[in-house]
Order: sequence, then C-alpha cells, then structure tokens
Amino acid sequence: MKKIVAAFLCGVILMFSGQVFADSISRIGKKVGSEATVLLDKTKLSDAIIIEGKSYLPVRDIAEAFGADVEYIPASKTEKAVIELTSAVPSTDGSTIPATHQIVILKQKMEPLVAELAQLESANILHKEELQQAEDEHSSAAPWLDDFYNHKIDGKKSSIEANDLKIKELKKEIEEIEKAIKELESAE
Repeated sequence: MKKIVAAFLCGVILMFSGQVFADSISRIGKKVGSEATVLLDKTKLSDAIIIEGKSYLPVRDIAEAFGADVEYIPASKTEKAVIELTSAVPSTDGSTIPATHQIVILKQKMEPLVAELAQLESANILHKEELQQAEDEHSSAAPWLDDFYNHKIDGKKSSIEANDLKIKELKKEIEEIEKAIKELESAE
C-alpha cells in the first residue's frame, strides 16, 4: 500500500511541476488581454497583442520596417524554430534604413541625453545655491569652523565643475544628433 501511495504522490508532483515549468517558458495557450496598433511615424505597421501586460509584435513587420531581412527556420525534432534577422545597415555611413526611420532612432537616442542634461542643469542650480549659502554662513562663522566650511565649499565647487564638464559633453552630443537629424530631413 505504501508503494502505491508513494507512486501516486510522485505522479502528482511530476504532473504539476511539468505544468509550472511549461507556464514559465511558453505563451501558447495564454489569453490575449487586448490588442494595440503599432505606428511608426504615424503610419500603421501592424497590430500587437497584449498578454499579461506585455506587448508582442509580429517580428517580420517590425524588422522589415527598419530595413532588416527576416528568415524563418522551422523547428526540427531537436531544435526550436528560429527567426533570424539580418541587419540591412552595412555601416553607420552607408545606412539603408529609410531616412524617416533613422530620424526616429536618432530622436530616441537623444531623449535620455536631454533628460540627463536637464537633471544636471537642475543639480547645478541647487549646488550653486548651496555654495552661496555655505559661503554666507562661512563669513559669519567662528574661526574654528573654517575647515568645515572650506571642505563644504570645495565639495560644492568640484560638483559644479564636474557637472559643467558633463553638461558640455552632453550638449555637444545632442548638437551632433540634431545636426544629423537636420541633414536627414533636408535629404527627404
């Protein structure tokens, strides 16, 4: 009797563990929550499905919109199916991606740079206010606090200098991207 109960429990455990494992690696059989239209430059590319809060897009439609070649390699008995994408961009100079798509890519590349620039500029404003406050307090503080205030003032000055250097680099990079965008727009 103990062998039968043990065999039954092993079977139940194996049955449920297989289902849990399958759930973690496959979307087959999952319920589609909703659909969404995928637009590029206000032009419909395709429709996406939403499963558990994640969007799934047709690879061929999206990849071809960005100039890539798509090859589907069917599954074999030992391997999963493969979707192979080959970039149509031979180099950064001789791109075969349409200009409108290059502009979108450049703008996406520029967004985090602009956000970082704004953050650094805001931080510098705060550092300059704190520097002024420290200098004002230092002028009326007891002489035995000189080292404390000098250290605080030097720290603020070095933070401002470091931010100014990074701001300069970011502005240059943003300027280069904007120039590339203008060149692409004028070539259209």
